[in-house]
Amino acid sequence: MAIYHLQPLLLLLASIFLSVDFEYCNKSGYDYGNITRVEIPQDPVSLDDEPTIKIFGAAYSKSIPCDSEVNLEVSTIVSNVSHFATDYNFCDSADECPIQPDTNFVLTLPNLPLIQVEGDRNGESHDKATTIMCIEFMLHILPSTSISA
Repeated sequence: MAIYHLQPLLLLLASIFLSVDFEYCNKSGYDYGNITRVEIPQDPVSLDDEPTIKIFGAAYSKSIPCDSEVNLEVSTIVSNVSHFATDYNFCDSADECPIQPDTNFVLTLPNLPLIQVEGDRNGESHDKATTIMCIEFMLHILPSTSISA
């Protein structure tokens, strides 16, 4: 019986260690909702990795439309320089869509590119969709381990 009580505690501890600090790109938040947590299962990562991240949040009184984009901006701790990562369609990443008002949501963003040429965006739909949320977070990058002969 004691083991069943231990499982929620272990899940809570695991989520604490997986979460990373983040901030909104506009520094104040957005009308559609609130991001509560960003999780990266592997941190630090190597430049060859394309980690999957999870974003947890809560929708406000407006529903989140299905053509919305989520912009992610990643800063590496190695150079402390912000790099644009990619755009994601909100509803392609969400568990359910549209996201109803006053509900929680989880976004799963697979294969986040760590290196991307400036101005090169994932997909052509950015101009057509409305950007409703942008977050920025630090990733710890492992040093390159190239071996020269």
